Amino acid sequence: MSVKAEKLVETAIASSKSDDADIKLNELLCYIQFYRDRASHENIRKVIVGFYTALEINSAKKLLINTFTTSLADCSLKSERGKSATRDVHEAETEDIFGIFDYLDQTFAAALNSVIFVATDFDHIPKYYGPEELNICAIVDKQCELEAHVASLSSRLDIIGQSRVDQSNIVQHAVDEFESVAKKSLDQSTERIQSQIAQLRDLCDSVKNQAVSVQKKLQHRRLKLTKVQ
Repeated sequence: MSVKAEKLVETAIASSKSDDADIKLNELLCYIQFYRDRASHENIRKVIVGFYTALEINSAKKLLINTFTTSLADCSLKSERGKSATRDVHEAETEDIFGIFDYLDQTFAAALNSVIFVATDFDHIPKYYGPEELNICAIVDKQCELEAHVASLSSRLDIIGQSRVDQSNIVQHAVDEFESVAKKSLDQSTERIQSQIAQLRDLCDSVKNQAVSVQKKLQHRRLKLTKVQ
């Protein structure tokens, strides 16, 4: 547990005036309950709206209302918020949470002091020390998030680049293999054609020799016939 988280829990418990206080788990309400008397309302609001999602703010408001159902019977802030033209629902509900804390503090202080909101997921508590350190710490926090995002994008680009290189190598390998097979096939075809040409040449030579031989024999017979006559 971090030093800040320990301080949140220890101070929340110490500030409770009841020995048998009811413990509720919610990081957002724990943060507000701890800092509401230690920092300006506006700075806490900026932290809550900037750090938590709209769903988390809505869930925190519902838990707060369900925890103090009887005490909030006549409180108008417990009603559901609708989106307006001036601000978003989660911003209005953040104001409602502050308003409910103030209402309980003024009207049902004993009931409020009988409940302690604590945190179990300390990664889900704003990382800077407190709302009064919002400006510089928020910038550092956002910078860290940005650097992590850039690192993630860089890693993805490296994977995509490597994938393209692998695909290029696969294509080149396929092209090389095709060229090799085509060259081998062409060489074999050329050899067969050359072999057939050589056979035809031999056949032509053989026919030519036979024709010469026949011609000589015919001439020899003609000479014999001429002498006989």
